[in-house]
Amino acid sequence: MILRLAGRNLVRHRWRSSLTAGGIAVAVGLLIFLSSWIASITNQMIDSATEAGVGHVRVEPAVGDATPALYDSFAIDEAALASLEAEPDVTRASPRVASFGLLGDEDRSQVVQLLGLDTRREGEASVFARSVSEGRWLDPEPAEMGMPREGVLGHQLAELLGAEVGDELVVFTQAADGSLGNDVVEVVGRVRTGRGDLDRGGLLMHMEDAQVLLALEERAHEIVLTTPDLDAVEEAAARIAAALPAALGVDAVHRAHGPEAQDGVVLNTWMELAPHAAEMIDFASGAWYVIYAFVFALAGVGIVNTQRMSVLERRREFGVVLAVGMSPPLLSAIIVAETVLLAVTGALLGVMLGTAAILIAGRYGIDPAAFTAYEGEMSVLGVSFGEPMYTSLADASFAAPTIAMAGLAFVFAIPAALGAMRLDPVRAISGRT
Repeated sequence: MILRLAGRNLVRHRWRSSLTAGGIAVAVGLLIFLSSWIASITNQMIDSATEAGVGHVRVEPAVGDATPALYDSFAIDEAALASLEAEPDVTRASPRVASFGLLGDEDRSQVVQLLGLDTRREGEASVFARSVSEGRWLDPEPAEMGMPREGVLGHQLAELLGAEVGDELVVFTQAADGSLGNDVVEVVGRVRTGRGDLDRGGLLMHMEDAQVLLALEERAHEIVLTTPDLDAVEEAAARIAAALPAALGVDAVHRAHGPEAQDGVVLNTWMELAPHAAEMIDFASGAWYVIYAFVFALAGVGIVNTQRMSVLERRREFGVVLAVGMSPPLLSAIIVAETVLLAVTGALLGVMLGTAAILIAGRYGIDPAAFTAYEGEMSVLGVSFGEPMYTSLADASFAAPTIAMAGLAFVFAIPAALGAMRLDPVRAISGRT
């Protein structure tokens, strides 16, 4: 009976009910859309910091307090990598070699960050392969001897060099044995990884080609490991550290570079290797709660104002129903039911509004540069935001805004309900309250 009376009262005041429900719908729809958008930004930052960068867990040679040099490497083979990938906490073990060099032709040249990748392990699902914006990704196998080495350039580096897909460039670099490494590289593609240093100056090559160029033979500078659950990476790192001595044949595993880390390998998680990105992600998560509180506070003020005006406008009506025998608690229950029903209706409309906004942004994308006066690609803590970001329903939070809005309506309806309970029927009917 209470819900029926509450619904009838809302229908009787269509204009006021529509305005309040519309405001709630906009608030809920905005929160749902923002939850997906912030998740999209956070995922891009995590992907840039992990897949395109340090991985979930990274293993590298122990060098004490010194900065790792080109010759600081360790031997790797298929058996060692297979042993690591057999661990339940490891989904992929990808060796990499990294150095710096000079890339160009007779007209121009640029200092580049050379990154050698195991394309068989990185696979077509890697962030590098997914980030190809022009041309193609590296073939699974390197080119035959005597043929130009395959290379993929960061898109900004390609623009600086004026390099097109199919062009041949020469790369010069210092090799690990002190000699000068040089080779011809054929540009087969461009990438937009979202990682600023790679997009501005990255040359991606087959690891075998990079090993020959750097005189590293069958050695690597690091092994990048991915884990099944990014949220449990610390626990996974501890278990991986216990398995490393047998897998890599090392005597010691350290958790950080330092005076004691003179032999063996060092193992770190992505939060330790990219602390600024981790802090930014934590900040984004905290900012989400501030946005929640701000939007809900505005919605709460609107609900309180609407219901208070409703009680004031209907005081004579309330006085009559109290005079004919309706109990004050029942009257207050009807007012609370009206408010909650109105909030739930508005929240459901907000779910539809938010879903529509996410689907539109998921199809056409959101250009971050549109929100600033800066022209070109923005970069925050090494993460580039130059391409449109796409939202996804899977990243959106639907239940929390809807349930929170219903609870908020219940709480903010109580002052109006208490005011109605205290009405004096005689004074209310005479208009003296």
